Formats: sequence, structure tokens, C-alpha cells
Amino acid sequence: MLPEDIYENIPGNPDMSYLEGPIGKAYLDASKSVSYKRGDDNNSATFVETYALRATSSLLGEPIPTLRDYTGQLHLWAANVGYFSQCDFVESRVIVNGLEVSVHQTTEVMTLPNNATKSSCCVCPYRI
Repeated sequence: MLPEDIYENIPGNPDMSYLEGPIGKAYLDASKSVSYKRGDDNNSATFVETYALRATSSLLGEPIPTLRDYTGQLHLWAANVGYFSQCDFVESRVIVNGLEVSVHQTTEVMTLPNNATKSSCCVCPYRI
């Protein structure tokens, strides 16, 4: 059974997703809208979470090469809705001004909390 599509406030600390580099942390806000799609094997699901720099970020307007020294983490809040037990593939894409500047994939299996109210859900590190 798949969860209903989500259009709600994001649980947990809003500062859990960010880029970090020479000038400190630049926080990312997640979209509040997520749709789920059943996998071909009927035992998996896919969904896309979208993140954007906050309007107050000091990284806005910086040249793209500036981002090469940044790493970060994504708070995969939509994976922790009480329906999933593990996450076994994450792909993160960084798009700046419509140009894809980084793609990172991980197949490390992450066990998810079985309580949808926990704010310590799946966190995925990445490098630009």
C-alpha cells in the first residue's frame, strides 16, 4: 500500500537540509508536495523531493564554480511516513539556472524509523 500524496508541512527541523562550504551553511527548503509511484516489482516505490536555496542565501547569484567546494545533506522527509522500512537508492541532482551541475547516486541501504512522527528520518549526505 502506498501512502497518499503529500501536501503538508514538513516534519522535523527545517535546517536539516543544507549545502556547506567555505562561507558556512546555506540552508535548503524542501517542496511540500510529493507524489508516490509504485515500482514495477510492486514491492517498491519512487518519489521525488525538490529542494531550493532559501531566498536569503548568500549563495544566490554566486558563479557555479563556487559550488564545487560544497557538500551537504538532504533530509528525506517523505521516506518517513510510516509506510517504508528502507531506502536503497537515492539520486540527488543540483540544478543552477536550469543547468545540471551535479548528480550523485547512492545505493547504500538506509533503514528508516518505523514511526512516522520521528523527526530523525533518512538523511542523505552528498557532494557537489
